[in-house]
Amino acid sequence: MADVPPVELGHALVGFLEPHAGHERAFHRWYARDHLYRAGVCAPGTLAARLWIAPPDLRALREPRGANPIGGDAARGTHLSTFWVQQGALDEQQRFVAASMEAQRARGESFPHRDHLFTHRYRHAGSVRRDPDGVPPELALDHRYAGLVAAWVDCAPGQPLAGLESALRERALPALLAGSPAELAVVLALMPKPPEWPADFPEPPGLGQRLLVLCFVAGDVRDAWPAHFAGLASRLAAHGAGTLALAAPFDADVPGVD
Repeated sequence: MADVPPVELGHALVGFLEPHAGHERAFHRWYARDHLYRAGVCAPGTLAARLWIAPPDLRALREPRGANPIGGDAARGTHLSTFWVQQGALDEQQRFVAASMEAQRARGESFPHRDHLFTHRYRHAGSVRRDPDGVPPELALDHRYAGLVAAWVDCAPGQPLAGLESALRERALPALLAGSPAELAVVLALMPKPPEWPADFPEPPGLGQRLLVLCFVAGDVRDAWPAHFAGLASRLAAHGAGTLALAAPFDADVPGVD
């Protein structure tokens, strides 16, 4: 009998992507109906996966409005893919995905008409729940949250990464979630590029200085944004929680719907 360890979120893979003009529908169909599964769900160690979409009205809410170090132009980055990986299973999961992607490229089954704006691996650096018995992070992608706010946060000058992690977990995120429709915040720390990844993938910018916070929202993220996420840079700074690189709201993708 297989000895299955307790379920524990250990790592995440998050892709921030932009299809090329004229290929939007084809890209979405390929990613949602094929790539999401072959690049993650089918791999050993993958706990869950979810795709998120940013239509024009949500992209208009992003902060800052100008250029940012995550996607460049704030109007780019319509798709965000999220994969949870079991603690201790990342190496095996990545070997499977690399082999699967190589086989697909050899058969001409990959999709070249898209850009990876900020696609990297992350270490789970802790989570904050609004309610003591709320949804645990392991179940967040399966809970069917309607909305998500992704916030990339950089260390303030002279601030160590561990200090930023604790400032977020202990002060900034509890204050952000209190009284809001955001029920859960998952903190993720960038990891180095693995040897299995294609050579054209760069080392993650901000390694050792940048975190990604995923805030899971019950209800329409448009309703939550003005009172709870607008001006996020100031909200974070008030708690000594670094500087905001990009805050971006998304709708949950509905599987099977273009």
